[in-house]
Amino acid sequence: MKKNDFTKINLAKGAILLYDFKKARLHAYQTNDPTNDYILLVEKAGIGVVIETPCFHDNRMEFENYIAANSIDVLAVLSSYHITGREFLAGVRRYATPNVSAYRAGHGGAIIEQFAAMHGPKFDKSIIEITDYIDGDSLNIAGIKMNIIQTDEAFDIEIPEIKAMYIHMLGHDEHSFMPMAAAADAEIKKLSGIARKKYDLILTSHHAPEDSKDVRAKIKYLTDLAAEMRVHTSADTFKTAMRGKYPSLGGGKFLDMTASAIQR
Repeated sequence: MKKNDFTKINLAKGAILLYDFKKARLHAYQTNDPTNDYILLVEKAGIGVVIETPCFHDNRMEFENYIAANSIDVLAVLSSYHITGREFLAGVRRYATPNVSAYRAGHGGAIIEQFAAMHGPKFDKSIIEITDYIDGDSLNIAGIKMNIIQTDEAFDIEIPEIKAMYIHMLGHDEHSFMPMAAAADAEIKKLSGIARKKYDLILTSHHAPEDSKDVRAKIKYLTDLAAEMRVHTSADTFKTAMRGKYPSLGGGKFLDMTASAIQR
């Protein structure tokens, strides 16, 4: 399955990118919200698992209505990097690894407060309640096997049946925020392992599905980013160098954030 092999279903605000694998389907909900979220639903024979939760109330209701209209029985929500949205699919079991609780209490909680201040009552700041902690390295829900790969703050998910991997962010056509060159080195190591497995689809929370070619492009970008971070002490000269190498990339705010980290 190639990343562009989907049928697009336009909704009132967002859209569904529907991938049909015959025995399974992937519904990638493009929220069109201010944070460019994507919520993922993997379904087999009308039974499904959702990955992450919408951050805005109108998206929560829109995606719930889509799920109900298509008679999909969602058995679980896997909450990894997104920890808000308590009312989304109320009553459905919430799965997470134990380290997500620490993330929620620390860095993740701070981000939620920032977003709530930025976006006001439209932003859903309610914290999820985890019903099931994942204590192994795999799950099988609704006949869908998922390999759980714990990260420092949350967890990634491998879905062998559809040759896909879920991580928080990739964004081959956007800049990335890295607080230090060592963080870029760590991300390069992680992405290099993903590239070797040659997944058909790379699924994330903030971009339409990508592929292994996009992973390799990101590795090159991060390699250049780390090199420039190590030689510049000025935010302006760093940004000039990166824009010269990558003039067409979006996500300028992430480049600004990395540049600010250089001068701390």
